[in-house]
Amino acid sequence: MASITVIIADDHTILRKGIVSLLQDETDIDVIGEASNGQEALDLISEKKPDVAIMDISMPGLNGIDVTRRATKVNPGTKILMLSMHGARQYVVNSLKAGASGYILKKNAVNELTAGIRMVMAGKKYLSPSVSEVLVDDIVHPEWHGKGGATHDLSLREREILQLIAEGKTVTDISAQLFISGNTVTTHRKNIMRKLNLHNTVELTKYAIKQGLIDIND
Repeated sequence: MASITVIIADDHTILRKGIVSLLQDETDIDVIGEASNGQEALDLISEKKPDVAIMDISMPGLNGIDVTRRATKVNPGTKILMLSMHGARQYVVNSLKAGASGYILKKNAVNELTAGIRMVMAGKKYLSPSVSEVLVDDIVHPEWHGKGGATHDLSLREREILQLIAEGKTVTDISAQLFISGNTVTTHRKNIMRKLNLHNTVELTKYAIKQGLIDIND
């Protein structure tokens, strides 16, 4: 029986190596690549077509949720298993809506990761128990979160620019990184603010943190 091929995407080197160490003794799991940012993860998924991609949410340049959304088009056969320190509703819901097959909290990785990998490979969903409780509360008590505020109304390009703005990048920086004009960046910024009803960079940054596009602990 062929091994389950896995890539690991996380910008924290020590954590990546820890996951590799955790999985290396599993005879049916083969780690075939590592990525330190979202774009590297997307490139690995496109190139190596792993069975499972273990994905952090908060990564520089392109966050794990947007990688997941793009990966479903680049290689639909790859199952995305989120491994995050964040258990709040918006992170979990946005990940699942993007196409993730599972969501594991990093604090539970030692006990749950291998089971999660095998479960998503079997075509099922895997959620850490505390994450499942969040979703149950969301169904039973929808009034607790109101309308939410997910970025589903933004295009992929707008989400990408929002993340870069929140990371402190200037219009010139964003223009150079995305190979678009400064005027285009400015137009996207205006459209983002209009769609989200936000009015300045501080509000955009707070929103991006709340939605899990950047990690305040980095």
